[in-house]
Amino acid sequence: MNLNPTLPVQATVNAMSAAPARRRCPAPHAGSLPGRLMQVSNAAGSFALRCLKAACREPGRALTLLAAMLAGLRPVGPVGVADASASTAGDQWEQIGRHIGAEAALCMRTRHLAGIVPAATEAHCMGQIAFNRAMEIPFDPDQFREVGREAPDLDSEAGQYVALVERGMHASVTMVKPTPVTQNIEDAARLANGLPAVQHRIKHAAGRIIRDCNVDERVDNDALGQPGVFIRADLDLVLQEACSEEILAPPTTMELRRANAALYYQSDRVKDERAFLVGQHRIHAGQASASAERAFEAKVVDLIAERTGI
Repeated sequence: MNLNPTLPVQATVNAMSAAPARRRCPAPHAGSLPGRLMQVSNAAGSFALRCLKAACREPGRALTLLAAMLAGLRPVGPVGVADASASTAGDQWEQIGRHIGAEAALCMRTRHLAGIVPAATEAHCMGQIAFNRAMEIPFDPDQFREVGREAPDLDSEAGQYVALVERGMHASVTMVKPTPVTQNIEDAARLANGLPAVQHRIKHAAGRIIRDCNVDERVDNDALGQPGVFIRADLDLVLQEACSEEILAPPTTMELRRANAALYYQSDRVKDERAFLVGQHRIHAGQASASAERAFEAKVVDLIAERTGI
């Protein structure tokens, strides 16, 4: 396991945090909603259920809530795909954060009792909201289960979500279906190329090589005293020319370690902390460098081909 509003968010926050009416109606059926772990595009899923439930309890609020929900139904790619614009990605995470924050605020406001330390109520609600999101259950301030709470199956998407929450709190959690350490290193080498600083270097390298290696003039032309550029494979050779020297700057060791840490804390691929540390040591010893360089150069070539129309 790489987990966009335009509507003013205040209406959304106000609608979500308002005290619900006591009128009862059947809860909407969740069906087989997709898991949150691999796609952030389903962030509106549980919010949609809250909209339907609120509409049933208090129909007057339906329009505001459903409008807020529809504002978030924009298609986005799987976690790790870096093809969305920075502004779109920022809006996407802001909306998800506001939804979580509104649920947490509602939980703390309705669950807190005088005589209990506020920080303890906050801790309870942080865990409750994370669990609810893993199970795709909308938070209901009227429902508090004293007993019969069951942890989700670790092998399920909900269980993986909860496990990553625990890893985020630095608890040592073992995953059920991990990949080998060598595969983790290869994945980290590719993942590192999605880091913002590396993305910037990819764009810089592509622009410099197009200019310094005269790529635009060489496209479909081999009569310039330089090898012509006709197909993508020709661009691989351009990267080996002297004009490309000192331009390519693949991920550093620290960036590769950061990507490997992301695999451990933000995916279910790494079995346990020992596997993570073994990967970090091997990356520090240079085992991921060749893979990272190949992945970096492939990204540069892709961008040059896109810009020059190869």
